[in-house]
Amino acid sequence: PSVNQIELNAFFRQRELVEYCRQENIAVMGYSPLSKGTGMNDPTLKAIAKKHKKSVAQAMIRWSVQNGFITIPKSAKFERISDNCDVFDFSLDHQDLAAIVSARNFLTLTN
Repeated sequence: PSVNQIELNAFFRQRELVEYCRQENIAVMGYSPLSKGTGMNDPTLKAIAKKHKKSVAQAMIRWSVQNGFITIPKSAKFERISDNCDVFDFSLDHQDLAAIVSARNFLTLTN
């Protein structure tokens, strides 16, 4: 396959599968990048979102983008769809990524 679509987010990162796909040059497309809403109250993500003047959802989507995943957040509300697209004017820095890794043992950037 050229693309593998799997549930993938900062809380459910499927490290072994992602590493296998990368080794085999298979693009990873993650659905449910917002962890079905369960991560919205995570204190680490809330602090990172506040630092960048973004929502927690935007921080989670940005995490997916920065890790090189094709991400497909779902929403039926225009405002949320618009917000979900507004993740390209900031980047999570090394401190943000380290905080996420420390808090949840998340997948770190490989680039």
